[in-house]
Amino acid sequence: MTTKHTGNVLNTKKFTVPKGRLHVVDDKITKFIEHNNHVPNAAKIEAKKVISTLKKNASQTTLSTHSVLGNAVMQLIHILVTYRNGKIS
Repeated sequence: MTTKHTGNVLNTKKFTVPKGRLHVVDDKITKFIEHNNHVPNAAKIEAKKVISTLKKNASQTTLSTHSVLGNAVMQLIHILVTYRNGKIS
């Protein structure tokens, strides 16, 4: 996280950093060990894609809210059925 003081206001910018361990010498990073010991969850990734599509469709379409949500639910059901059948790993 970086901070910047401007008068009486403290501005903070957040950014994501991969989780891991840093070795620092004299304020310089000398080694980074990444801790990524799990496999990605394919169903979670697919669900995030559906949510992204839902948000895009909601903001860029003239369809009713009911139709937009119905389409998203159908996509999620398709993903769940595919996941249960072992086609998504």
